[in-house]
Amino acid sequence: MKKGSIVISCFFMLLAFTLTGQEKHPAVIYMEKVSVFHKDISKRTWNYLSTAANSKRLRKINNKRLKLVKTIADARKEVSKMDSYEGSTVYRDAVVKFLDINETVMNEDFGKLMDMEEVSEQSYDAMEAYFLAKDIANQKLQDAGDELTASEKEFAKNNGITLTESESDLSKKIKAASEVFGYHREIYLIFFKAFKQEAYLLTAMGGKDISAIEQNKNALIKASKEGVDALNKKEAFKGNKLLIYECKKVLDFYIKEAENDIKLLTDFIIENEKVGKAKKALEKNKKRTQKDIDAFNKMVNEVNVKSQKVNQQMEKSNSKRSELLDGWNNSVLQFTSKYVPKN
Repeated sequence: MKKGSIVISCFFMLLAFTLTGQEKHPAVIYMEKVSVFHKDISKRTWNYLSTAANSKRLRKINNKRLKLVKTIADARKEVSKMDSYEGSTVYRDAVVKFLDINETVMNEDFGKLMDMEEVSEQSYDAMEAYFLAKDIANQKLQDAGDELTASEKEFAKNNGITLTESESDLSKKIKAASEVFGYHREIYLIFFKAFKQEAYLLTAMGGKDISAIEQNKNALIKASKEGVDALNKKEAFKGNKLLIYECKKVLDFYIKEAENDIKLLTDFIIENEKVGKAKKALEKNKKRTQKDIDAFNKMVNEVNVKSQKVNQQMEKSNSKRSELLDGWNNSVLQFTSKYVPKN
């Protein structure tokens, strides 16, 4: 089951450099040459984030990432060609270093994340490892941004100018998108933990393993109830509780399924095993009577009735599960598309 979106957080803040009440200082003009590249990068970053929010097609998302990588690489090459400022290349080199780190992270770290994305849903541990790797990649971007900001301030100070920092509308969108993805991620992990546990339970049910069924049933109840408790403490996102509501509906279903519906199946499995043993005993009994045969047939009929009830319950559960998971997936797309528009 694919996630509704990929959680991404990129550090590309556009800084406008101005000198209030004076003609533009040459150092400001020098810095503004760099900001031109920031704008292109931020535009590509937004395309990447927007696609991740509104599409589940990994290839399309990856293509946006590769275009972003190329934009960063082109910017790095152009900045590295810039002349020094009054004989110093310190600031230029700091910008080149910033772009170089971003190019490497977006190309290598996020490239690996695309591969991890494909296997992240195999287990909750794999999903946590995926998000941890994403956090590490994002922290590299954040650290690079902080280092560049320090270099910018030092450059301005050394040249006697005052920097006024302001975010562009595009940068605000990028920051807002990161908040959306971060919120979704918190809810998603709650959902995914119970989702995988139910998958393990269904596998045990298919194998008719009573011990495994009981073990996974109890684990599902625990994971789902803990999830509901966490959701009850979770605040709405800008007043929007859609993800909380839909996730809780899925968890409530898991709790009901594990606490009530599974017993019907386990009872059937136990009774069916008894029928199997009774059949073998009857076949070995050379002195079996009609009474013995009638008792066995009665047992078979009772198990058949239970079998029908189990099948009906499973069909009902499968239908309800499909409905709820569709509701969850649609809520994710609706939520992300609302706060991370396509344009």
